[in-house]
Amino acid sequence: PLWGDPSYRAIPRDVQQSQIGAAHLHINTRDILEDFNVALPIRALDTLAEEGTIGSVAAEHYSFMGFQERGAKEWQEQYGPEVAARIQAANVDALLLAPA
Repeated sequence: PLWGDPSYRAIPRDVQQSQIGAAHLHINTRDILEDFNVALPIRALDTLAEEGTIGSVAAEHYSFMGFQERGAKEWQEQYGPEVAARIQAANVDALLLAPA
């Protein structure tokens, strides 16, 4: 892509901070690089599951770049359907959208 990356990253539930990278021209990524849970609250979801508030947490989570200057065609035709299929295959009942 010329500007904005329409692809996504699959992030495993057991991801470690050292495995996380963040780069974006429109937000300060310092806090994410220190603790990714400020943008993707996997540990909070784990706690809710341990407490019985929610049933379980998916094995994979997905990250997308928000700024897409050229429109969303690739996301609508390729990446969105790919992620939707993966979520359905994992039998996910609900999802959380967490904007950075």
